[in-house]
Parts: sequence; C-alpha cells; structure tokens
Amino acid sequence: SIKMLPEDVRLKNLLEYIAYYKHPDSSNIYEQIEYLFYLCSFLHGSAEGNLMINYLHQLQELIDKLPPRDMSIIAMFYIYASDFYFNSGRLEDAVRANRKVLETNKEFDRIHKSEGRRYRNYDGTSYSAYHKLLRCYSILSLDEIEDYYSTLIEITNRNSRYKENTELRTNTEIYYLLAKMQYARAIPLILQQLKTVGSIDER
Repeated sequence: SIKMLPEDVRLKNLLEYIAYYKHPDSSNIYEQIEYLFYLCSFLHGSAEGNLMINYLHQLQELIDKLPPRDMSIIAMFYIYASDFYFNSGRLEDAVRANRKVLETNKEFDRIHKSEGRRYRNYDGTSYSAYHKLLRCYSILSLDEIEDYYSTLIEITNRNSRYKENTELRTNTEIYYLLAKMQYARAIPLILQQLKTVGSIDER
C-alpha cells in the first residue's frame, strides 16, 4: 500500500511519476496506466480534489482503450473509481462507475462462456455494485431503486454468503427504506448498526 511507505519514499516516487507523466518516455499504455494510478492513489484523500479528478478522468480514458482481455483491470478501475466518487459526493459519477462494473461482469460472463467455463460466479462483484448503486438512492428513480433492491434480494436468496451476512443485509435494507422515505422503519436499523458495528457501511 502506498500509504504504508515512508513519507520520503512516497514523495520521491511521486516526483518520479509526475516527471514521467509530463514527459512520458514510453507509448506503452500499461505503463501510463500504472503511473496515473499511482498519482491517483497518492492524491486520494488529499486536499487536491480537483487535481485528483483530473488524473482520474485521464486514467479512465486510458482504461476505456483496453481490449476485452484486460477486463479484470477495467473492473478494478471502476470499482476504485466508484468508491472515490461516492466518498467525494459525486453521486452521478459513482452511479456511472458502478453500472460499468456490472457491464464488465456481463462481458466476463460472455468471455468465459465462449471458453466453455459456464459456472463462473459474479455474485460478489454484482452484489457490491448493486449495493453501491442503492446507496446513491437520492439521485435514482423509483423504478431504479426497486430494480436494484429486488436484484440484491435475488442474489441473497441464491447465495448463502449474503444470506448469512446480517450486517450487509441490514445495510442494504437501510438504504432501501431511506430511499422509500420509510424513516420509522429505517431509524431502528440505523441505531442497531451504530450500536453493533459503529457505523453504516462504506462498501
């Protein structure tokens, strides 16, 4: 993790990456992605929010040029971007990023089925993406809210991992109730979560 590095090492690496970014000596898209991702990771959580957004948008432009065989890199980027956008209050960008994660799941499924691997399971990333979409309920339509919530219920019913995860299911229920303005039902669940785990999730 970048944050685990000593401050002098982090600054040295940052200067090297900025120098490369300004005067790239390679047309290798993967190197460019690596350097931009480092810059984004370094700036993540800093006061330089606008600079971070600028680098993140440029990184996205490179990510979107990657071929289907790099779907795992594409998915990883959009998962990272969705969390950053949500935590920065950029809900529309967060929604777009999570929808992109779901698109990559469909593409993964198509690729794996074409290779004869019919039993790959994407419930993990799908549940996470739908859950993160639901927590952006304030900018979603009622139809979208119902669609995302029902999909989360479907995944829960077929996957014991989520059926047994009381904390995650409760958080999902909280976002749904808030979206439906059913505050009398949501408040006890929120208080329960605050008492048992200390916060409402940031997944």
